[in-house]
Amino acid sequence: MFASKILSQSGGRIGLLAALVAAFAIAGCGETPAPKFVIGEGTTRLARPAQRAIEAELLKDFGEPNRLVVWQTLPVDFGAYEGVVAKPGERFSDPIEVKLTRKADSKIPMADEDLRGAGLLWTSGPNAEGTAKDAKGHEVHRDFEVEHYDPKRSELVVRVTPSDQSLAAPKAGDKFTVLGPMLQQGHKLYMTHCEHCHGVSGDGKGPTASYFDIKPRDYRQGKFKFTSTKSNDKASRADLVRTIRQGIPGTYMPSFLLFKDEEIGPIVEYIRWLAMRGEFEEKSDAEFANGQYSQEDIAQRVQQKESRDAIDKALADYIAKEYPGVAEDLAGRIGGSWTAAEKSEALVTPKIARTADTPESRERGRKLFHSDTAKCSQCHGPVGKGDGPQTEDYQAILGTNKKRKVPGLFDDWGNPIKPRDLTSGIYRGGRRPLDIYRRIYSGIKGTPMPPFGTALKDEEIWDIVNYAMSLPYESGSGTPDINQSKIASASPVGGG
Repeated sequence: MFASKILSQSGGRIGLLAALVAAFAIAGCGETPAPKFVIGEGTTRLARPAQRAIEAELLKDFGEPNRLVVWQTLPVDFGAYEGVVAKPGERFSDPIEVKLTRKADSKIPMADEDLRGAGLLWTSGPNAEGTAKDAKGHEVHRDFEVEHYDPKRSELVVRVTPSDQSLAAPKAGDKFTVLGPMLQQGHKLYMTHCEHCHGVSGDGKGPTASYFDIKPRDYRQGKFKFTSTKSNDKASRADLVRTIRQGIPGTYMPSFLLFKDEEIGPIVEYIRWLAMRGEFEEKSDAEFANGQYSQEDIAQRVQQKESRDAIDKALADYIAKEYPGVAEDLAGRIGGSWTAAEKSEALVTPKIARTADTPESRERGRKLFHSDTAKCSQCHGPVGKGDGPQTEDYQAILGTNKKRKVPGLFDDWGNPIKPRDLTSGIYRGGRRPLDIYRRIYSGIKGTPMPPFGTALKDEEIWDIVNYAMSLPYESGSGTPDINQSKIASASPVGGG
């Protein structure tokens, strides 16, 4: 089913315009269950009213896979077009000749024929209201969408749901906006090429994921390991494009080098949108948890003789009066962080050119590799094979003071992670010297690999780059004379 729905401004919200956008339906034998976004573990730990509030907000602001939402608060290129009717038909359902203009802020390539199924908003003419009265006088919302578009003839056919034979045909000069074709196209491509590993919700739990020892990325925290941006910044669009094109060597993430820009662009926007949805849910969870509305917190509060009725009333008041404003604020903050990642100041750019790759530079890098400043050998091992002492230690669980029950390093998603074997010559984030520089400068997001951009000078980072990139070609990279017991007692720093 294709549908579009315009949500008007309400409840004091400023600048919120959302449209439910049709997605992609896969035809097959028998009834195929419609794909659904799943809620995260953090949401399931909340009291049921809080869960329902978050689920309702997610549905309103993001929709479901077959009814996606364009929420213009988010910095996603949804692919909007402005249109005007050039030659109308006699009836509303007749093809109309139109003039379409891609909105100026849309920078990602997209094929015009991909408009089918996108939401449509009339901004002038008899259908601009978007509502009608049924036989009983009740207001009925109309959903407009693009049923067909022929770019060669500039002909557009518009579908309305529910079907309404009484609709007046558009007139010449009537204006409209096509909303969400980029998101829709991204969803279609994602479900074809990415969902089987990364899952419908982007949680890294697609049907093939359980067979992998290296787990697919879970987008919901908004973290991507291999970026060109600084340690506290999100991945840029260019980072995601590079990962999709080149794949991640040494993992199950393949290269899509043969994809056209018109295919990769929409996939990137959809992945960014999924990440924003996941962040929105996670931060909403934190807001309710901070108010002590998890199931565990409420049980403890009741045990401490607090009235359950009073707790339920306070929670209901928060959901009705405060959470709508909180949700709007969360979207703004999430959007701001992704917008910042596109700015030039977020990009890691060395202040000096690469130091010449000489034996002297490699030797300086080798000493830094084993030093108390960089401590690379703590995780990557004495000769860079990824077998440092931290791989045999029991690390703390993220966000707690508890130690894990098994030794080794783990990423922020709780997956076991091995430090890179630098002697293999396989670099997951890219093998250019600049890529290695950025790994050292910013660390690897979501892993124990920390940033050294403030601890090391540019020339020191380049020396480590030269040493690390020489390891696959060295027959015996010896270690300097150092205190091995001092290394074993150092704090954990490496990984990824």
